[in-house]
Amino acid sequence: MNKAALARWVSIFFDSSVLSLFIFPAIGWEVAGWQGVAWSLLALCILSGIPLAYILIGMRRGWVSDLELSHREERPRFIVVSVSSDLLALLILYLGDAPYMIW
Repeated sequence: MNKAALARWVSIFFDSSVLSLFIFPAIGWEVAGWQGVAWSLLALCILSGIPLAYILIGMRRGWVSDLELSHREERPRFIVVSVSSDLLALLILYLGDAPYMIW
């Protein structure tokens, strides 16, 4: 494996969205057991799932070039989608009375 490929894999592994797959459920377990894990997985689905779906659908339809949003003009809409999913997750966790450490 060359240095560029190794650097890419390290970058992917330490990306916040990948690390959150392990950290969110661990926090959920610590604060509320299985119920906390369920809340954290719901939050992950909203926080990561909606922006990822936007990118994948955008790639299929042609308004997003790649997973990295390499073209600057693609980013503002993605930021709006991402922030909106954050607010939606906070609202659902708050209204659902999720443990405070999760939301």
